[in-house]
Amino acid sequence: MQKILTCSLLLMAFVGLHASRLKPAQLPRTSVSASAPAASYPIADEGAWCWFADPRALHYQNDRGTINASYIGYIDIHGNIKATQVDFIRNTRTEVLIRSCFQPDDHNNPTFLVLPDERVMVFYTRHTDEPRIWYRVSRRKGDITTLGKEHFLATKHNTTYPSPFILSDDPKHIYLCWRGINWHPTIARLTLPNAKGQVRFDLAPRQIVQSTGARPYAKYQSNGRDKIYLTYTTGHPDNEWPNWLYFNVVDINHGQGLLLRDIKGHLLADIGQSAFKVNKTQAYQKAYPYTVVDAPTQSRDWVWQIATDEKERPVIAMTRISQDKNRHRYAIGRWDGRQWRVNDIADGGHAFHNNWQTLEKCYSGGMAIDPEDTRTVYASLPTDSIFELWKITLDRQGKVKNREQLTHHSPKNNVRPYVIPGHGSSSLSLCWMTGDYYNWMVKRQTPQGYPTAMVGNWPLPQAVKGQTLYANAAYHGQTEQIGRDTILGVSANNRLYLMLGKKRFTSPCLFLTSDDWARFSNGTNGDNWPTRISQADIRLARERDGLVLYRNGMVEMKVPEWRLVWSDEFNRDGLPDTTVWNYEQGFQRNSEAQWYQQGNAYQRDGYLIIEGRREHRPNPTYDPTSYHWARKRKTIDYTSTSLNTAGKREFRYGRLEVRAKIPTAGGAWPAIWTLGSGIDWPSCGEIDVMEFYRPNGEPHILANAAWGNDRPWNAVWNSTKTPLTHFTSRDSHWAEKFHTWRMDWDEHHIRLYLDDELLNDIDMAKVRNGSIGHGENPFTKPQYILLNLALGGDNGGKIDDSALPMQYVIDYVRIYERR
Repeated sequence: MQKILTCSLLLMAFVGLHASRLKPAQLPRTSVSASAPAASYPIADEGAWCWFADPRALHYQNDRGTINASYIGYIDIHGNIKATQVDFIRNTRTEVLIRSCFQPDDHNNPTFLVLPDERVMVFYTRHTDEPRIWYRVSRRKGDITTLGKEHFLATKHNTTYPSPFILSDDPKHIYLCWRGINWHPTIARLTLPNAKGQVRFDLAPRQIVQSTGARPYAKYQSNGRDKIYLTYTTGHPDNEWPNWLYFNVVDINHGQGLLLRDIKGHLLADIGQSAFKVNKTQAYQKAYPYTVVDAPTQSRDWVWQIATDEKERPVIAMTRISQDKNRHRYAIGRWDGRQWRVNDIADGGHAFHNNWQTLEKCYSGGMAIDPEDTRTVYASLPTDSIFELWKITLDRQGKVKNREQLTHHSPKNNVRPYVIPGHGSSSLSLCWMTGDYYNWMVKRQTPQGYPTAMVGNWPLPQAVKGQTLYANAAYHGQTEQIGRDTILGVSANNRLYLMLGKKRFTSPCLFLTSDDWARFSNGTNGDNWPTRISQADIRLARERDGLVLYRNGMVEMKVPEWRLVWSDEFNRDGLPDTTVWNYEQGFQRNSEAQWYQQGNAYQRDGYLIIEGRREHRPNPTYDPTSYHWARKRKTIDYTSTSLNTAGKREFRYGRLEVRAKIPTAGGAWPAIWTLGSGIDWPSCGEIDVMEFYRPNGEPHILANAAWGNDRPWNAVWNSTKTPLTHFTSRDSHWAEKFHTWRMDWDEHHIRLYLDDELLNDIDMAKVRNGSIGHGENPFTKPQYILLNLALGGDNGGKIDDSALPMQYVIDYVRIYERR
């Protein structure tokens, strides 16, 4: 049974939120029972984000079905920039340490970009006081647990709030927006990362606009093709009364330069030549009417988000703040094709945090538009003395149609909601902060900073667990011998390292925290207060992808344990490569119904497809006098293909990985298997990485190994049969998807996995042939690979002719060896 968790389980000390400091929002009263569950689930016990660097979370799912993941970024009060990766294919979550010992400031949350090659790039900056933009790039597609070395772009001006884009009109570049030159919206064009994860400025930073206000606050969104939309204020609402809101369009001009336009397409400036000058006068509004979203006389505007509706028209979430800054009204601005229509949608009370009467009085609880349905807005509203999350549904005119309270009776405030872009069908679509909040930075004046937690609207899967090789909850930097060839230690420059034999792997993160900021820092003045770690919880584990070093539960470093030595990715249309693959011919074994032939296997769109077909023709091996099952058949009624690498690609020990989508209709018997050479079956050894068929009429996935005994053609079996319902009960669409079958084979074990779930573990010490195989273990010698789709026969069962032709689709075959 799924367990409902509430924010109270986040184990954070409750510092009283006094009922007198909040006014209930002016919303219809909702009857809520005392036992109503909170719709929030833990993501991270420590973490926060600002709302001017995006996407601070992102969901990415590719068409091939190899990546389906969400990335949620945040920073904690110890100066750790972190992210949680949720892998929906493997149903796991992992927290990743992106950078340690950073300026402890919630403006420094990371932002994410999925590159054309599907690697994930992470950007982050210090708040205001450093002329650098930091970044890391994952080594593997879609997997931030494999982030490479840390790099930076040097700039001439201090940086804050990186927001990256890739546009289809210029897919060879990254467009990066941030607050930079003169504290104003800035843009540059970058090269795509090279193999080492490095980029450079291809078009130097350019200031986009110049306001009369000191610090315009900008939010960005793109149409994915050729434009970046930005909406920004005159300045900070603390300093501007009134504070206007503007909208412009950056036209990348087919990669030929950067042009600034208004919403009607009128040219405002060539960004490469000069910044567009903005102010808040009637004369300006008359001259540039299509740049102004809201020109209030009695409020301080601030912006939360920009999105685009189904007609690609901009929609803006904003706050209108009173002159004394004690009343915040949430509003939505929507371009209707002719003009901006701005509607108030909720009373946001006053600033949400513990020190709201003296610090940052313009910090609203926050709001978020669902980019996939811009009529859905999530808002943090004062409700019975606590900021709770509400879902607000708007009509076509942008007015409130319905309100629904999402969190109830929360012990702490729920603030700064964010709808994960690209969430699509993912159940995890909304994330936010919960807890106490004293200031945006840890410093001497406010040492508590932002001790908030991160939560979401869906329970995350279990954390990744591997085979623990070393664990020390009180590690303080000592050198440790782990096994015969592995050493753990801390280098002279304060970084954890692993020695694997003679090879050294060093963490990109410092083995330090930023806790001394709370004692010594006065703010964003470029200071640095690294703090020695007195003790940390360190664990080294062996997992699917290699050795993983954890610090306090976060992935700090992943050391690949396997090296790819051969693969067939089937990326060339046509027939399979005959320098690798052989074909079986005719009726072969197990009284199967199909005639094997070459023509039923072909490569298309990056896949190998083996097709089982209904055909009818004479059997060329027919012998009416024979008693053999294959020769006594008068006709061929079904055809398929069986491929193998015998004599062309054989391997001993290592990892075999095959990603495939298997047919499960009646009669289907697909397989991934290996055989040895030089001696008859079964003494040659057989490993069935995957078989699917119907023992006793019920569909099962099998993982087997077989070897010989003292009788010819008679095998000793180590076999597991897992009912298909074991998988389909967890995913009713299991049979429609690709899955990864894997064999890890060494001198001690043969382990067979399906989607990282161990199905069978064969102990090599217990494998011995009989006398025909000379008492040897056949699995100490090379094996070759077979891929085939059988139909019917001894185990396939009755063939469902209505399912023909049926397809067995293989994405790749890969062989790795241990480093």
